[in-house]
Amino acid sequence: MNVSDTPSLWGDVVFEDSTKTAVNDSVLARAFDRAKIALCLIDSDLCYLWVNDAFAELLRYERRDLVGRSLIEITHPDDVDLDIDLSQRVFDGTIPYFSARKRYLGGDGSIVVSDLLATVVHTEDGTALGLGIQTDAAKLDPTTQRIETLQRSAAIGQLTASAVHDIRNSLSAISLIGETLHNTIGSSDAVALLRHEVEASQALLSSIATFARPPQPEPPTEAPLLSVGALVDQTRALLKLIVPSGTRLDIDLEDAALFPHIEPREFQQVVINLVLNARDAIVGEGGRILITAERTKGDENCTDICVADNGTGMSADDLERAFEPYFTTKGESGTGLGLSICRDIVERHGGSLFVESTLGQGTSFRVRLPVAFLQLPEAKS
Repeated sequence: MNVSDTPSLWGDVVFEDSTKTAVNDSVLARAFDRAKIALCLIDSDLCYLWVNDAFAELLRYERRDLVGRSLIEITHPDDVDLDIDLSQRVFDGTIPYFSARKRYLGGDGSIVVSDLLATVVHTEDGTALGLGIQTDAAKLDPTTQRIETLQRSAAIGQLTASAVHDIRNSLSAISLIGETLHNTIGSSDAVALLRHEVEASQALLSSIATFARPPQPEPPTEAPLLSVGALVDQTRALLKLIVPSGTRLDIDLEDAALFPHIEPREFQQVVINLVLNARDAIVGEGGRILITAERTKGDENCTDICVADNGTGMSADDLERAFEPYFTTKGESGTGLGLSICRDIVERHGGSLFVESTLGQGTSFRVRLPVAFLQLPEAKS
């Protein structure tokens, strides 16, 4: 809450008589009455003397139900004490105005959250009245929404960096255990899988840390060349572990020999994230996840890797926000970072990530990556 020394907003307010119960029928009064912004006047007993249509609409009341009523009656109980204190300080001149976000008990039974600016104006006889200017906190302008999103993202970024640090410490301990097992009992599938998953988790944490706090750009490096077939084969075993038995996983690589520009471990991260999303979208038995790869239609320099499911699909609103950082439809179980990280990885490799979805029918994510062509040596005659 910010309080500073500023003058009253409009100076004196003219009334028809000394009873201060009706605003003078003037151009100014009519303008206030018909204004689109919510306005009200209260007396020193904190009772409403006048409200305009916008104010009544904001609080879900009829105007006649508010005039003469104490604002305490319709203020949320948790906000009453602060509201009384600030109002009294404005009336006695301790502060020229105050601004606050407060809650009202709406006429329809809802809780209305409003941004309030309150100050004092005077009648011709010097009587002090409280003037309130209110806006619906649920209808922030795009700039304000963007600022709040950036502030929230900065806070989450700091929290993410701290969490990454702690998890890395735990992974280091697990890695040491894996090395000890390897040195003690020798090589085995279980030890190999443990070491592989620790490395994959460390790479995932690096991606999350990069997303939360992007580093300075580095010169691009040439990604190792592996075919789509080889990349998917590296991921196949893990995919079978994360897809439940009631869901069918099909892999159809029409152009398995294409070599996309992407680092293998990051390719694995993208595909696993997309398959996890597909798995979570499938309810009950009979689910199907299909992974395909083919040369991009109309562009022989790119390849499309697609992960499609026959799950619940997404609404138009959710589809529009699918790649928005921290947006999730999974409730507390989701972080809202998976798809954002996937898109960041794909775009860093010069590609694009697309999504199509129909509510009730399923979703398809398409990873488009540039292809690296191999120049084979000519045979000697």
